[in-house]
Amino acid sequence: MREIEIKLRAPNLNAIASKLEELGCKLSEPKTQEDISFVHKDDAKWFEPTIEGWVYPRLRIQDGINITFTVKKPLTNEMDCIEYELHIDDAEALKAIMGLFEYRQGIVVKKKRRTCTFQEYTITLDEVDRLGSFIEIERVVTDGDAEKIQKEMFIFAKDMFGLEPNGQVMRGYDILIYELGPES
Repeated sequence: MREIEIKLRAPNLNAIASKLEELGCKLSEPKTQEDISFVHKDDAKWFEPTIEGWVYPRLRIQDGINITFTVKKPLTNEMDCIEYELHIDDAEALKAIMGLFEYRQGIVVKKKRRTCTFQEYTITLDEVDRLGSFIEIERVVTDGDAEKIQKEMFIFAKDMFGLEPNGQVMRGYDILIYELGPES
C-alpha cells in the first residue's frame, strides 16, 4: 500500500470539524494515541529521512488497548510512503522483539485524533502534545505522481478550509518533537 499525505498546522480545528460536518462527514470520537518509534543502534542519523533505504518502525497504542505495529518507507518525500501495518496484542513482546533486532525506543508522540473520510481522502484532525493542532489529508494509491497528488490535496485544503500551503509540515510528529529537544 502507498500512502500519500499532506500535513498542515491548523489553528482552529473546531472550524475545520464544522466544515467537515457541513460536507456530510462524520468525525470519529476522539481517540488517544501513543506512538513509539524505534531506532536501530547503528542508525545515528535516523532523523535524517533523506538517507536512502530509511525505514521507520513504529508501535501505536490507541486508547490503551488497540496495538498496531507499522513500518513505513519514504519514497519521494516523507509524506509519500510504502506502509505496512500489523495488529498485535502484546506491546511489551514487540518491544522485546525489536530489542533482539537491536532497535531501541525512540521518540514517543502522544496525541488525540479524530478522523473521517471525504471522497478519496482520509482526513485526520490531531492535537499533538508539545506541537499543537494539525490536519492531515491522506490518500492511499497503488501508483501515481506523489507531487501532483499532494498539490491537489493542498488545493483541497485551501478551498475547503482556507488553509494555506505555507502552513505545511513535511516532517513526522516524532521528528518535530525530536527537533524541539528534551522537555523542560
